[in-house]
Amino acid sequence: MSRRVLRKLQEAEAAAKAAELEKADAAAQDEAEDAEPAGRVNQFALLMSQEDSQSEAEDAGEDAEPSSPQPRQQKQKKKKSKKAGKRKGGEAAVDEEDEFAAALASADSNPAPPATVSAVSNVSGGGGKPLLSVDLRLLDGGQELRRLFGQAAGESAARQPSTRRLQQQQPGGWRRGLLAQPKPTWPPVVRLGLSMSPDAETFASDSFPAGSAAYRFEHSREYQRTQLAFADAVESGQPDRLAEILHRQPYHVDTLLQLAEVFRLQEDAATAADLVERALYAMECAAAPGFSFASDRCRLSFARRENRALFSALLRHALALTGRCCHRACLETCKLLLSLSPTADPMGSLLLIDAACLMSGQEEFLLRLLHAWEPSRHLTQLPNWAFSAALARFRLGRPDAAAGLDAALIQFPSVLAPLLARLSVEAAPPVSGCRLFSAAEADRESSPGLRQLCGLYVQRCGHCWKEAAAVTFLVSGAARVAEAAAATRRILASLRPPSGDAAATGAPR
Repeated sequence: MSRRVLRKLQEAEAAAKAAELEKADAAAQDEAEDAEPAGRVNQFALLMSQEDSQSEAEDAGEDAEPSSPQPRQQKQKKKKSKKAGKRKGGEAAVDEEDEFAAALASADSNPAPPATVSAVSNVSGGGGKPLLSVDLRLLDGGQELRRLFGQAAGESAARQPSTRRLQQQQPGGWRRGLLAQPKPTWPPVVRLGLSMSPDAETFASDSFPAGSAAYRFEHSREYQRTQLAFADAVESGQPDRLAEILHRQPYHVDTLLQLAEVFRLQEDAATAADLVERALYAMECAAAPGFSFASDRCRLSFARRENRALFSALLRHALALTGRCCHRACLETCKLLLSLSPTADPMGSLLLIDAACLMSGQEEFLLRLLHAWEPSRHLTQLPNWAFSAALARFRLGRPDAAAGLDAALIQFPSVLAPLLARLSVEAAPPVSGCRLFSAAEADRESSPGLRQLCGLYVQRCGHCWKEAAAVTFLVSGAARVAEAAAATRRILASLRPPSGDAAATGAPR
């Protein structure tokens, strides 16, 4: 072996030893800086450690720097990394906004973004992308507010301590959440009494895609006793008794949701949303290791009472996000809710997801979902889907937008009058005089349930039609339908024989 080869081998060994020493020194320094006092071990930490370990691995991969064979250069790079660490705190807010903007752009354009998890793999959209795919980075409404309205909109959220700071204050009591982030006003998670396990009975009775699994929530004996006390408190109608239960059991899910409803009726939306987020955080901490809230393989049966709290909490959370103008986060939450039970849809998320698509600018997704589910679910039989699909086609410049609007107006004429009233638009005489669009005729022809669905659509999606072009599109469609209805009546009148001729010929009436 030549001297040159031996010299290269010696240099490689020296570089490897130097790199190992540098890693050992860095690890020892990080342990000394991040040392935490010994505390109570969280018995649910193992259930939720997968997401934290993944995020730590990603952070470590981003912060890692290539090692150099010369120790002097390693020390210089180490000093530079310390200086960069000082600037990291000042640039955290800007990096967070850039990350959210990149996630939003990748979710709209890329067929498979890195953090996107399939929600319903057996139903696909264009490009092979799963139709109900949930991007975990877009579930945070605070980031969406900061992106839309600037850093001042999320200033209060930015002042809250991070999950790492909360872990230092309450060792073993906090972890990073996907559905909701822990807040300093929340008590630590200790003895939930709520757990999750596979549901073999539901999986055997229902037809699921290959590879999917059904789960169920389970209550401990102490949690069951709290459930009985909760039922007595609800029957008594005294919110103070609910507050007493929550004081003893801070993460009792049903009590949190019931108190959230009480505060919502008192028009305290902030407290109601906080209680719903705490309930979501508790159920996320209780989830089984194999359960993923964004997976297309995990199902929950609404028939089991223990599972119903998650459905209710997700729906209330989606409505709260809509009230905060976090429409993209609302859309991702609706897709998550629909993925838990896509066939049954017990909470009626299909009545909300179209509005979230229109308000977040996701018209393409709305039409893909309509195209995939129309043959089996007949979504256009619902007034919200008939009108929302027509508006989505109009926004995208599709040539069949006018035909879709005409079909929606003919099938659901009772939507036009309240929708024009919501837009403060007065209908033209041909439209206002048309019997098809008159309020009395519409009420006579439609059922109470259909009238409720039409009113719900006007309430949720009425402001989506406030653009001048959309108003013109709606008024012109109503004029076309009114003219067609008048022409049809004239044709039928001409084909009907006179009453005298019918009596003379003996024709049946």
